[in-house]
Amino acid sequence: MIHRYNPGHGKGGEHMGMEEDPEGHWCAHEDVVALEKQAADFRASSQAHHERALRETDRCTALERELKDERAAREVTKESLMQSRAEVGGLKARVAELERLLEQERAEVEMKQAALDGSTRIWRDQKAALDQARGLLEQVEDEQRTEWYEARHRWLRAHPATAPERQSIQAMVRADLVERERLGIERYGTALYPHNGRRALQDAYEEALDLAQYLKQALVEQSTPGAAGAERVNAFILREVKDGALDNPGGVFAMLVERAEKEPGT
Repeated sequence: MIHRYNPGHGKGGEHMGMEEDPEGHWCAHEDVVALEKQAADFRASSQAHHERALRETDRCTALERELKDERAAREVTKESLMQSRAEVGGLKARVAELERLLEQERAEVEMKQAALDGSTRIWRDQKAALDQARGLLEQVEDEQRTEWYEARHRWLRAHPATAPERQSIQAMVRADLVERERLGIERYGTALYPHNGRRALQDAYEEALDLAQYLKQALVEQSTPGAAGAERVNAFILREVKDGALDNPGGVFAMLVERAEKEPGT
């Protein structure tokens, strides 16, 4: 506590144990020391408060900067989110369009499948009809062939004395083998023996090729109009047998062929 001193007291205004403060007042020495200490403490406290305030100000500035950056990031995120939503909307529209196209294609596929099923049913019906017709044709051909052989057999039984000499197929093959052996000896000087230096498989393969060509030739000739003569001969033979007109079998087949070729409509 500062005590003011009245200058009228004491000698020359001086007083033991008193000091003049900066404002010109006299006060006790202990009070001056206490005041200086309080002032120093106040200055230190003020400096501490000032430094703390600076730190708080820096911290607030940093927080404001972070908040500003966070707000900017949020704005960017918001714009990106809006763009993503727009893209999602476009993708949804595209997906809807693709689903519509898929449904359209599915409908077209179902229509084509229905048409294919109908065509398949028609094809199966036609195939069944064709198989039935083929079966009937084969049956008729078998009946005609059987009838022709039966008629020929009846004719041969009716003319046993003049019937041409009959040979078995095996006998005919044996005769052909004997003729082939004779022809081989005549051409090559020897019959066919193993280990003769030739490639038997190659020879057989070439003979098979020749056989295939001959078979194809026969099939082509039977399917051409020239084969109609043979069919007319068979029909003529069957008719003559049925009518009993064949009473001279000698050279009968050559005569029938000649007459069938000359006679139209047979």
